[in-house]
Amino acid sequence: MSTQGFVLGMNEISTLNAARGAAVRVRSGSVWLTQRNDPKYHILKTGDAMPLHGAGATIVTAYEPTLLELYRQDPVAVRVEISRLAHHARNEGIRAFFARFFR
Repeated sequence: MSTQGFVLGMNEISTLNAARGAAVRVRSGSVWLTQRNDPKYHILKTGDAMPLHGAGATIVTAYEPTLLELYRQDPVAVRVEISRLAHHARNEGIRAFFARFFR
């Protein structure tokens, strides 16, 4: 049995034409998987695996988790990051104001 590895960047898409019995295993990140003649969309996270039914193409899309998913995983880290980004944006605004003022 052979193994193929693919590295997808965020929002990149890959199409697989795998035989029946093959499986998709996610080593890191999250992917959205769609199989031909399968009405369901499957979301797989790190460590998940899913066998393919082998009837046509399978589309695998890497995606970035939503803010809600990140918040559910670690609410404190999300709050800290939002505060950091807000302070950074405010400081950039102040810096731009003084740059125009002292020109």
